[in-house]
Amino acid sequence: MIDIEFDEATVEPAVYTVKEVAELLAVHPATVRHMIEEKQLPEPFRAGRLIRFRGASIRRFLNEQ
Repeated sequence: MIDIEFDEATVEPAVYTVKEVAELLAVHPATVRHMIEEKQLPEPFRAGRLIRFRGASIRRFLNEQ
């Protein structure tokens, strides 16, 4: 049996909201929406009317900056 302990502080979300991405980038959420239109961020997906980003693509984007 594998014993894995998760530290909640280090577990990354699977998806990010526009607000969360804005906080990570230290910009206003409207700037994130503008960056989406200008294709300056990884491609988001929609959950109904809500815009979401895959966690792995945002982490990769941040590591490349």
